[in-house]
Amino acid sequence: MTQEELICAFHAMWDNYPEQVRLIDKTFLVLAGNKAYTAVGVPCESFWVPVEGETDYYIHYTNGLNEAIARLTKKDE
Repeated sequence: MTQEELICAFHAMWDNYPEQVRLIDKTFLVLAGNKAYTAVGVPCESFWVPVEGETDYYIHYTNGLNEAIARLTKKDE
């Protein structure tokens, strides 16, 4: 799979996930981010999962960001 194909597959799988998700390479360069990541760009609790069949790529996703943003938004009101 080419990097371009992998990025397209990443977007198809993760763009609508409600928390931040990133596709990174083995040097930790962010190659793509889902909609939640590109909208905010602030990580919380994060996890690294290798892409099956690929040695140079990982899925990096974040949980808890939406709750953190909701708390910050309430403080500003």
